[in-house]
Amino acid sequence: MGVLRLYLAICVVAAHSEPIFPWKVHDGREAVQIFFMISGFYMALISNKYTHKLEFYCSRLLRIFIPYFVVITFILLSSILTGIFFDKWGELQPYIEYSSNKNGVLGVLFVTLSNMIVAFQDMVLFLTHDAGQSFQFTTNFTDSQQPLYKYLIIPQGWSISLELIFYLLAPFLVKMRTMRLAVIL
Repeated sequence: MGVLRLYLAICVVAAHSEPIFPWKVHDGREAVQIFFMISGFYMALISNKYTHKLEFYCSRLLRIFIPYFVVITFILLSSILTGIFFDKWGELQPYIEYSSNKNGVLGVLFVTLSNMIVAFQDMVLFLTHDAGQSFQFTTNFTDSQQPLYKYLIIPQGWSISLELIFYLLAPFLVKMRTMRLAVIL
């Protein structure tokens, strides 16, 4: 299981860094989908290990939040340092160039909050808040003049946000009978 998860992680890294690491065995979408399926199987496998749901939630949150905050801290520090010394702000560039002529304040605040709490980053891909427009859902986030996803410090965090929802539901889903799960599906 660990080797398969490592392989899938390499596929995702390769998909996000194609010019540097051109390796096309599985594309990133397939790898993420397979990874989510394995996560579901894995959660069912380890669910009996925990005596209380709170213990399960604490375990999952520690596994997600500690690495996330280490990575985001590194990205922020390196963006600040390259900004100060080279005037290239990296992932902070959209915040540095922010103008109310590009995006509404509410949309940018929502993305900033999702960067800080990890949750709702998946929703950012379905939201738009161009200047003069209302903060709203969109059918295609790329249609936006100034997409909100550009304010995500770790753009791939959408998958972590989605996994948080899955972890929230997992203890309840693994205890359900197959027929009930089929009805929900």
